[in-house]
Amino acid sequence: MYTIGVITTNHPKRFDTLLKTINSFEKNETKDIKKILSVDKFPTIETDFSFFSNFEQMGWKVVYKDHTGKNSMVTNQQNLLNFVDTEWLLYCEDDVVLRDIPSVDSLKKILTKETGFVSLNAHVHEFPTNDTIQYCKQNKNYTNIDDFCLLKKDKEIFQHKWYFNFPSCFVRKQDLGFILENASNNYCNSHYSIEEGLSYSWLLNKENQYCDYIILKNPNLEKKEILQEIHDSAILGYWNNDLTTRIEPVNKKASMWF
Repeated sequence: MYTIGVITTNHPKRFDTLLKTINSFEKNETKDIKKILSVDKFPTIETDFSFFSNFEQMGWKVVYKDHTGKNSMVTNQQNLLNFVDTEWLLYCEDDVVLRDIPSVDSLKKILTKETGFVSLNAHVHEFPTNDTIQYCKQNKNYTNIDDFCLLKKDKEIFQHKWYFNFPSCFVRKQDLGFILENASNNYCNSHYSIEEGLSYSWLLNKENQYCDYIILKNPNLEKKEILQEIHDSAILGYWNNDLTTRIEPVNKKASMWF
């Protein structure tokens, strides 16, 4: 039904966090799911192939691509997609920990033909208004599916700049490929980060009538700090809810732009 795809680099400073990410997948019920790791090779760093072979022994397909500069995160994602042969992809970066993954039976109810993407990052809005906060407190904006809860991403409420965001999400291979190409063609050498470019490409696609969601587990909508509660209810540990994921980027995020 879906493929797990993780991107990383050959920089040794990422190895410890990558191990945590990979192990978090292995602890969940993903034994029968195809898993791919795409490695961005910096030319000034000798690749430790023996380190990455450990993941191959765990059943991961490890693929490599040369660093391409400013847009290298984009080309790493595109390289990953080249090896995906399922409709859906669970995309993930190398500095998060998966706390939970829905079962295949649950995903059949979540990833319907009406679903566009499901973000595991519970980011709502950088500068939330009262409308944003009130929206997140209303039960009608949530759908319970088995052990999980989906918060619908209303395009009128949620911040457009990082509407389609990472570090992890369920998305169709075809749709991610389309917005990567669209953003690359339209925002090349712009000031847009990868998430900005992909968000604008997603929202400007007039044929896109999908419903988009944030996936959570047991959020308490009565909490005063509702936006932090949403972060804390995410099914992954990441920058906003897990201090151990806050590590220095490889090259000051210089490779995360169009």
